[in-house]
Formats: sequence, structure tokens, C-alpha cells
Amino acid sequence: MRTRSWGERGAEVLWALVLVSLPVTSFRYYPRVFGAMVRPLAFVPLLMFLGWQVIRWRRGHTALPRRGWALWLPWGLWLAWALVTTGAALARGGPAPYLGTDYPARALRAWVSVAVGQAFFLGGLWAHARADDASLRRTLRWLLLGFALTAMWGSLQTLAVVTHWKDLARVLDNLQGLISVRGWGDHRRIQGLAFEPSWFADQLTRLYLPWLVAWWWSGYRWGARRWAGIGVALVFGLLFWTYSRTGLLTAIAVLGLVGGIALLRAWSTGHQIAARELGRRLWFGVIALLAIGGLAVFANQRHDYVRVLLNVPRDKPLIYYFVNIRAGPRLAYAWAGAVIYAQHPWLGVGLGGTPLYMEAALPEWSRTILWEIARVTSPQHRTLLNPKNLYVRALAETGTLGGILVVLFVSLWLAASGRYLWQAKDARERLIGLAALWAGLATAVVWSSLDSLALPNFWLNAGILAAYLEASLTQQSRQVQSR
Repeated sequence: MRTRSWGERGAEVLWALVLVSLPVTSFRYYPRVFGAMVRPLAFVPLLMFLGWQVIRWRRGHTALPRRGWALWLPWGLWLAWALVTTGAALARGGPAPYLGTDYPARALRAWVSVAVGQAFFLGGLWAHARADDASLRRTLRWLLLGFALTAMWGSLQTLAVVTHWKDLARVLDNLQGLISVRGWGDHRRIQGLAFEPSWFADQLTRLYLPWLVAWWWSGYRWGARRWAGIGVALVFGLLFWTYSRTGLLTAIAVLGLVGGIALLRAWSTGHQIAARELGRRLWFGVIALLAIGGLAVFANQRHDYVRVLLNVPRDKPLIYYFVNIRAGPRLAYAWAGAVIYAQHPWLGVGLGGTPLYMEAALPEWSRTILWEIARVTSPQHRTLLNPKNLYVRALAETGTLGGILVVLFVSLWLAASGRYLWQAKDARERLIGLAALWAGLATAVVWSSLDSLALPNFWLNAGILAAYLEASLTQQSRQVQSR
């Protein structure tokens, strides 16, 4: 076993702090330049980790990360183009200030958000520059410890919701308010240590489920595998009590897609025994989802959680269906973003510029049938709005070329991870392939209802996985060329 220097051990400690602190998404003591909500606690230990690595690199004790950048290239091109569109918007002078905010301030905040997200990607790359098994195992240990902490907190919140234990809810609210910009907001829904329930659902779906499912299905030897199955079941239970339809439906859909692809791969490569074992785990997943469905019937008595999804109005426009399932505001925000794109199709309005145009672009129907839109556009409660859809935001802020580059990035990631999984030769490669495919599919879906550039849920996993994906795919390409 290779002896690690004190410098390497220091980097490992800092990286462990990053992973354990990920559940806190909105740390209250960061400066406001981070924004009002997206303030990941993990950013401070991440900066310390990156600074430590830079010092080690300057002293010749480590190298800059070289693997993983090929998969990032379309996103890098998008960032370069976003810089061009931002410059063009600044040169035009931008729109008139709105609610005391002008475009230069919005652009600065947007680029800070970009820097936060890309710092997590760089951290993942640098922590796994060797793309070896030891780095992967250390990351899994600390990442899943963070999951255990937030799952424990979410379970306490679930207990308070189910039993109507108001004293417990009040204690959890006050404790969470000590570290987060707000405590536990809605005591009818759980939110873990995140800012709101939908953020907690996104965290479970894109940050933790990729590794839990991959560990459960891949055969990778790392601890007792039954804990992976228990973790997956726990995640789906917590997802239900977030009452986040996007999070729960995304997790169910990706579970079916990834499971089907993995099962097809096992049968097509002649691994019938592995396919049968995977099939049994899929059936376990189906049974667990049926159990969650039973909980849905119970919760439906109070929250009408399931029935509205199946109730399609027949004598009204389709818009009313989205209103009934509480997706009306998000549809209105995305609609407004599309209107902004139609008005600025080539260069967009510059990164961070959409909130200054959103209110004027909202569809008329949203102002009359959506109380949330009426509230946020009233003089008493007026606030800056966002498209809530990263694809629409990319089109509105960076134009047609920017939207194409974002879709190209997602497509390249899915193609690379799918190929990696299909050609996997051992359990570790199956683990990487499954985690990468899950993260990519979930992100492709979630970006249609979320427009944050700073949340680490995808970027940290992408940095970890990109090094392994590129190393293996490059090696496979060389083997093909040598034949």
C-alpha cells in the first residue's frame, strides 16, 4: 500500500468536510453576494481544499487534474458564450433597474453562482485526479455519512409530520434556523437540512441516489450491500414526505430507465445470473414503491397528493391541469422565459438578466388564475422572478447558441455514461456507469424545473465521475486503435 504524505492527508480531511457538509444548502452566515437562498455550507471547506491543492501543486507535490475536461467542454463553451452575451448586455446598458436592482448587479450575482457550481466540479476532479479505487472509497464513505445525517434529520421531521408532534417540530425549526437562512418552513412537508422541500428532494435524487442505487446494483464490494437497499428505500420514503412531485416522479422514472438499461445489458452480454439478481432487486424496488403508494393513499386523505395528478379537466384548457397539480406557477415562469427568448433570440439578455424582464413577460392567464403570480406581482409583495427552467433560462439569457450548447453538454454526458456502463468489465466500472447514467438522466429532467447554477448536486458528482469516465473511455479508444 502506498504511503500518503501529510499533504495528501490534509487534502483528504478537507475533502471529507466538503462531503459531510453538503446537506446544508443555505448557510445563513455567508455574505449576500451568494444570493438570498443558494449558499451551500460546503463551499468554505471546498475553497480550503482547492487552496490547499493549489499550494501543493505550486510546490510540485501534486498535478493539476487532466482527466474529465473533455466531457466538460460543451459546458466550457457555453460559459465562454455566456461571457460574450453578458458583455453585449452590459454594452447595451441593460433594462431599467427593477426593484432597486440593475443588470450589472444581477450579472455579478449570476457569475458568482456559476463560480460556486464550477468550483464543486473542479473539486470533484481534483479529489479523483488518479481515478483510482482508494479515492472512490474515501469519497463514498464521507458522502454517505452526510446522507446519513440528513436522512436522520429528515426522519425526525417525518415523525413530527406523521404524529402532529408540534413541540418536536418547533425544536427542529429553531435548531435548523441556527445554521440555515430559515428554519423548517412548512411543517406539513419535510425538507431535511435544505432550504425547502423541493431542494431536499433534488438533493436526494441527484446527489445521493446515484451512488446508493449503483452500490446496490453493481456488485461493488464496499460494506454490507443490504445497507444500500435500505438507503434506497429510505430515500423514496423521504421523497414522498417532501411532497415534491418533481423529485419523486423523477426518481421513479430514472429508476425504471436505469434499471431497464442495466437489465438489458446483463442479458445481452450473457450474464444471466447477474441479470436475475438485478431483476430481484428491481422487484424489491417495485414492492417498495407499492408500499409508498400505500402511504400515498393515506396522505391523499389530507393533501390530495395523488388524485390531482390523474384528474385531467375535460371542459377547460390544458393549462388548468397544470394549475390543479400546483405546477401552474412554474409553467408561467417558463412561459415568460420563452417570451424573453423570442424577443432576444440571438444574444439573449445576458447571464442573470431574465429577472429584470420576467414580470412584463408573464402570460395574462397567470395573473388571473394563479394566486402566487398575483401575489408576487402586487405592489406589496413584488419580487424578482426566475424562469425555474435551466433550458429556458439558457435560451433567454444566452440565445439560441447557448441553448444548443447546454443540450449538447447533457447529451454528451448521457452518451458517455451509457457507453461506459454498457462496456463495463468489473463491479467498479458498473458502479461508475450506473451512478453517471443516473446523475445524467436525473439532471436532464430536473433542469426543466430548476435553474440554479450553484447547487452542487450535479456538479460535485460530475467532477467525481468525469475523471473515471474519461480515463476508461480513452483507454478503450486506444485499445481499439491498436488492433
